Amino acid sequence: MTSPKKQKVEREGFIHQATAVTQGTSRKRFPDVLQEATKNTELVIFAPETHNWFMSAEKDQCLVKLQDILLTPSPPGQLYISVDERSQLKCVPNCYDELSHKEPQNRSLGDILADPREYRRVNVLVKIGERLEVTSETRTYNPIIRTLYDVSDETASVALSVWGNDTLLMDNWYHFRNVSVQSFFGEVLLKMTPETTFDIAEDAGAASPLVNNETTRKVGDILQANVTISYLCHRGKTKYQCTPSTTDAPCAYSDNSRPGRGC
Repeated sequence: MTSPKKQKVEREGFIHQATAVTQGTSRKRFPDVLQEATKNTELVIFAPETHNWFMSAEKDQCLVKLQDILLTPSPPGQLYISVDERSQLKCVPNCYDELSHKEPQNRSLGDILADPREYRRVNVLVKIGERLEVTSETRTYNPIIRTLYDVSDETASVALSVWGNDTLLMDNWYHFRNVSVQSFFGEVLLKMTPETTFDIAEDAGAASPLVNNETTRKVGDILQANVTISYLCHRGKTKYQCTPSTTDAPCAYSDNSRPGRGC
């Protein structure tokens, strides 16, 4: 009897038993279980940037549709579903509908870290702490300055990305409206959007201690190194089929029917 082969399939169901991301033999991954109409099927997700999506889908108990996934044989005689960067993930209905308010909701940083839904818009009252970095990036073919701050309130601290020539003052409290919650390499951060407004606020008292920067600097000669290059789109999502000569390859959120189209 011939062994079963991998098949590209589409499935609907509910997510259960979402767990933490772990390092596999060659790639990071995390397991889940998809409850279908008549059976449960093991999921292995090789796209760690989707971890928050699966965690939120399980918490909201929403029906999900998984497209461009592989039904993969696994001994002894079992099958599991393999999900990677090319897979399309949808909620039916959208489990984020209850968060699509016309006006962003006031949130503490502790609440955001406890439920870090990407691209949700929020209002926050935070204290400006350390300036972490200043870089120049290109947006709509024009260079623009991006400044990364460590900000905190009485519950937690996160990074805040500010675009343009900002006028923020260190050790002052600010009220930011309509900032976006995003995730970059597993770390939650806030980003200003074109709709973001802010103004200085009254002193709100003691804030949470800033996250300690434990990095150290050493000077010397590099004798040998193993280098891994990852190409990211503007959303911080990994591009696939990407090489130094084809950096315009699509990411997991691109329109795959139109090669080269960005997300």
